[in-house]
Amino acid sequence: MKHYTTQQVEEAKKIIKEDNLKQQKLKAVKKEISEKLRGLDPDSFMFKINEKKDEVIFSIYLCGKVKVGTSKCNSTDVYNKDLGRLIAMRKAYGEGIEDLVELVEPREFNTVTLTIGGNTKMW
Repeated sequence: MKHYTTQQVEEAKKIIKEDNLKQQKLKAVKKEISEKLRGLDPDSFMFKINEKKDEVIFSIYLCGKVKVGTSKCNSTDVYNKDLGRLIAMRKAYGEGIEDLVELVEPREFNTVTLTIGGNTKMW
């Protein structure tokens, strides 16, 4: 059985904590989408999702005007439809997206494997 140093265990705990926080934020993304759509006339807005281009376009008719927001995933990032939808929505509404950009996952990332008591988990 391989033993890990205290530093390795602490680093793994830090990664787990950061991942859990990120997952909570991604759940909040779905909730915000639902809240923004709640009560809207379904004919007043539209999503166009192009997964081949990793792109989302959101358009909405508000106060006599059509507002459009787009989200295009960078080629170095992992496409996330929900994140793209919320970014496009916020852009259409003129809201900031800085907090969402930090949730974007890079395509290439390091994998961490932690084994405790015979149980293995990879991140």
